[in-house]
Amino acid sequence: MRTPFLHGAGIAIAQAPVNLGFFFAGIHSRADRLAGAQGPGTVLMLAVIGTGLTLALRERRAAYPPERDWGFAPAFGTGVLTGLCAALLGMLPTYLYFAVINPSFSDVLTEMQRTALVSKGLSEADIEKIMPMMEKFTGPGVLTATGAFMSLVWASLLALVAAFFLKSRPAASAPAGT
Repeated sequence: MRTPFLHGAGIAIAQAPVNLGFFFAGIHSRADRLAGAQGPGTVLMLAVIGTGLTLALRERRAAYPPERDWGFAPAFGTGVLTGLCAALLGMLPTYLYFAVINPSFSDVLTEMQRTALVSKGLSEADIEKIMPMMEKFTGPGVLTATGAFMSLVWASLLALVAAFFLKSRPAASAPAGT
């Protein structure tokens, strides 16, 4: 349990500077910038999660008792548990970001959603009917819970991939001179 917790904490800690970097770069201050940075932001977050999961799996595999079989199930379990720890531990800094550091993020997100609806050809009357419901889902608590859930989903998917590649122990190197 120690390895998933520590690496989950590492993932949560590493994700916080990414959000702050987007904040200080001004990406989280305008809807057009936010919309344009969603792809690279997602890739960056997946890289952080994937790196943390890989390190957790490698450490857990090295510490796993040699008499027990290390396979896909323990590898995947370690990855999911690490992702769960990261999602839960990341909720506090995420909430602080949305509620204290950047409370106007909800407005930027609402404007981005409005722009997306306009680009789909919805009338202004239809948009005005939809927006109050959408605004309920842009508060700090909802954004934090949604982010934690999506982080767990992405971590589980990445754990599948990492477990596939790290499901077997590395071959023991042959002694010198044989």
